[in-house]
Amino acid sequence: MADDCWKWGYFYYNPSDSALIVPSRSGMGYSYNYASREVWLLGGLVLAAMLFTFVSLFAS
Repeated sequence: MADDCWKWGYFYYNPSDSALIVPSRSGMGYSYNYASREVWLLGGLVLAAMLFTFVSLFAS
């Protein structure tokens, strides 16, 4: 993977790559391809679930 696809050294952003999950730059673990809409949708759903849980726990 080219170094110019890694933003700030941590975030993989490559619109021409169709993979959602890619090997990490350091060779240990994985990273998301933040150019993919599916990754942003998944992140939004997780954030919405967290906010819903937070509001429902502390609203009473």
